[in-house]
Amino acid sequence: MVILMHPSPGLYAAVLHVFNRAAPRSRSLASTWTDLTQELTEDQTESLPAAIKGVLPLLRGDVERMRFAAKIAARFDLYETADTVAHLADDTEDRYLLLIAASLSGNPAVDSSLRARIRQTVGADPAVLIRLDHHYPPTTSEEKLLYQQCWPGGPTDPAPFPLPPVVVLDQGFDARSLWRLASRLNKAGAVIKRLAPNSDLPPWFGPRTVLICEPKTGVRVKSKYPTFPHKQIITKPHLPEHDHQLNGLLMEVNAQLPDQNKLPG
Repeated sequence: MVILMHPSPGLYAAVLHVFNRAAPRSRSLASTWTDLTQELTEDQTESLPAAIKGVLPLLRGDVERMRFAAKIAARFDLYETADTVAHLADDTEDRYLLLIAASLSGNPAVDSSLRARIRQTVGADPAVLIRLDHHYPPTTSEEKLLYQQCWPGGPTDPAPFPLPPVVVLDQGFDARSLWRLASRLNKAGAVIKRLAPNSDLPPWFGPRTVLICEPKTGVRVKSKYPTFPHKQIITKPHLPEHDHQLNGLLMEVNAQLPDQNKLPG
């Protein structure tokens, strides 16, 4: 079960303001994320996923803006918003939102009842089911590529071309540092996954994956995936606060990746 911090009215207002002034066709996701996070206090950063979850239904009058907000949630693996995105997808019959809801629900921190509800709604739809469940077997070449994108540690044939690196972030770190690092990783071209402390460990841990975590999380991942290379687990007591330290951490991430999967940015 996802536990959300309660946002303040001021945080709701700030998030709504950012999304209302964003121009989805010209404003990048990265720039909008910076607008959402740069002035927040530590308490507010803890509550940011809940604030975005609360604001999403208020955007339903503007489909393009609502999709843009949902896409930001997916880009930063804000799995806390999954049930709201799924409800909006059902209510508006919007397949784009349904695909995002399935992607968010692939994070094991999401309640299994939501995955079951989406599965029941879509029937035999591979594009949704692959995003939702790593047990769903891909058959076509397109489905296999999608599976590799969603489950980089899952058993599939090699990708026909290089795929972006995946960086799994331990939620044991403080939220402000985590979101700052996530912003830099996103700008550098990484796929971001968030690992909740008490959730299951999905097959994210493959050749193009780096885990940034506290030491105890590294032990937990190695116990589940003993063949995952130790060098691809970067353990830190806390995340860096200054730009030059963040640059050093990104260089450390890049050093652990195969040449074809290094950060492009």
